[in-house]
Amino acid sequence: MATTLFTNAFVMSCSDQIGDLEQADVLVEGTRIAKVGPGIEASGAETVDASGMILMPGMIDTHSHLWETPFKGRVSEGWGMEYFTNIHPMVSFYTAEDAYAGIYAGLVESLAAGVTTMFDYNTCIHSPAHADAAMQAIKDAGIRGVMGYDLRGKSPHSKPELAPSEARFDDISRLRSTIGNGKEDLLRLAVCLGDISADTIDQAIKEIDFSRSVGCMMSWHCNKAGEIEAIADRGKLGPDLLPAHGNYT
Repeated sequence: MATTLFTNAFVMSCSDQIGDLEQADVLVEGTRIAKVGPGIEASGAETVDASGMILMPGMIDTHSHLWETPFKGRVSEGWGMEYFTNIHPMVSFYTAEDAYAGIYAGLVESLAAGVTTMFDYNTCIHSPAHADAAMQAIKDAGIRGVMGYDLRGKSPHSKPELAPSEARFDDISRLRSTIGNGKEDLLRLAVCLGDISADTIDQAIKEIDFSRSVGCMMSWHCNKAGEIEAIADRGKLGPDLLPAHGNYT
């Protein structure tokens, strides 16, 4: 079992019991943090001098579209419609190999920035091969990741192999059968719901019911007032729903 000792770090433990330590050590045994405190001795451990650095638990990113990683420079100073105009059309031309490369690169960048848990809201699923590529990228990056399978299937310049919403249920079930999907699993599968409005709430409820039937958490772009109330009014609100943005309730 590999043992690593980080020394002389400013430790931000995010723990009420440990608190923040201006100069302390952290001993990691295998995949477990074994000790935190000053002056730890560990014979035979690989030692990393963390002087002048912050050492803290990994950060959690609850919403990202990682396939877009190669294009982020196109709208680095843009907002709103500039993003939708410049980035969204690119999805139409992405192969499964492109999706893998973009997602993997985004995950490596995230790890380098201190993010160790990622929810990838994947709007680039044209086919089962695209979904498989996304799952493989998360596995290969080694991050704790959730692949959010988007049900909308929007593609401005091409017709995806997979139609939207219920046409994607079988492929989600296929993927779900290949992983544990428990809280301790490094790789999990989620369902990203379609639009939620007065006109689409019945379809959204079908999607929620399906997601729960296969044991998947859910997310959706919560960008309009009344969406959360609409779900609550139908008795479907729960801890397995993650609203993205959540600018309105």
